Amino acid sequence: MATQLDCTRRFPDFFVIGAAKSGTTTLHEYLARHPDLWMSADKEPCFFDPNVAPELRDPETYHGLFNGAREDQLCAESSTNYAMWPLVPNVPRSISLVNPDARFIYLLRDPLRRCYSHFMHRHEREVLRDQPYRMTFEEYLNFDPIIADASDYAAQVRRYLEYFPKQSLLLLSFERFVKDPVSTLKQVFDFLGVDDRSEEDGGEPLHSNNTDAFKSIMMRSYTMAPLRRIPGLRAVYERMPSNLRAASISWIQKSPLGRRARRRLTPPPILPETRNRLQERFDASTAYLEAEFGFDASCWSSDARG
Repeated sequence: MATQLDCTRRFPDFFVIGAAKSGTTTLHEYLARHPDLWMSADKEPCFFDPNVAPELRDPETYHGLFNGAREDQLCAESSTNYAMWPLVPNVPRSISLVNPDARFIYLLRDPLRRCYSHFMHRHEREVLRDQPYRMTFEEYLNFDPIIADASDYAAQVRRYLEYFPKQSLLLLSFERFVKDPVSTLKQVFDFLGVDDRSEEDGGEPLHSNNTDAFKSIMMRSYTMAPLRRIPGLRAVYERMPSNLRAASISWIQKSPLGRRARRRLTPPPILPETRNRLQERFDASTAYLEAEFGFDASCWSSDARG
């Protein structure tokens, strides 16, 4: 794909490559406020993901994301698929062909917590969208191993080091970003060589992909679906005053039907043996980051569901 591109056109100067479920949306939004940075309006165009259909990776559309940038602005996008090897292969190579001087920001979260969060996201929003949980965590992990692979940060980083120097990567802690966005933004601005606007841009709370709200919608849909099939009941429900509707939904959710729905919509826990196996893998990965990049993982203390 990359060899067919017009390398004289504008490509990103840097990329926020992940990790998924680690605050990349917030970081993208913070960086978009800086006058010397141009962040793509489409946060995750996934242009360098070979699994995305070719018609969705149109070069003109991709270049168009950066058409409004000034010549002196740094351009960027934030596709978290770019750190999902081996599900998404060859991303660093493809980027190197169009910008060998590209830089990468990698926001890292406690790997076990990120893995479990990614499991819920993939199940609920992507792979088995809107379906209740029918598999154990272990069964799902075998079915969709990227939820663990994307938490093996060393494996992702090594792919980039095949094509880019170590100094082109900035590794950041999600947990520290949550606690102190100002200091994290300062690191980013220093890395990019732009004016430090961390005090101005770092004062708002983190963006949150609202899983609780999504679950509430799912719960309501799942419990009301059988009742909507009763002839005439839907018309009666739609004519109810809003307060009576809310009271009826609350009563149904507390009923045996609601309790059954809640059980089916609650993600299964990680078994202790699975947790230990994953933690051993992630500990080895973290040790590599600490040794090679001086990454401080002291704030990681997994309490993912188990």
